[in-house]
Amino acid sequence: MARMLKKLDLSSSQKAQVAAILSAQREALAAASERSTAAMAAVMAQLGAETVDMQALGSAHDAAAAARKDALLAWVRVRQDIQAVLTPAQLARAQEMRDSFMRKMEGHRAERKTSGAARIDRLIEAMTR
Repeated sequence: MARMLKKLDLSSSQKAQVAAILSAQREALAAASERSTAAMAAVMAQLGAETVDMQALGSAHDAAAAARKDALLAWVRVRQDIQAVLTPAQLARAQEMRDSFMRKMEGHRAERKTSGAARIDRLIEAMTR
C-alpha cells in the first residue's frame, strides 16, 4: 500500500488525512495481524506434532481462516477510507496499479498451477523410482 500511495503523488492535505486514517486504525490492524499470526502458529504446531489430532487441526485451521478474514476486512476498510480522500484521477491510477498487480499474481499462479492429480502422480512416480 505504501508504494501505491507514493506513486499517487498525494497532496500534503491528503498525506495528513491518510496518516490520520492509518493512526485511527493502527491498533485494530495490529491486533488483527497478531491474531492471524498466532492462529497460523497453532496450525503449524498441529502439523508439526508427531501425531496429528485431526479435530484440533481442523479447529486451528478454522480459527486461522477466521483471523485471516478479519485482518483482510480491516485492511479493506482502511483502503475504502483512503479512497475517499483521493481524486478521481488518483482513484483511476490506483485501480490501474491494482489491476496490474493482479495480472502479475495470476501469471505467477498460472506458472505454479498444477492440478491436484498431477501433484499426486508426481509423488507416486517419485516413490516408485
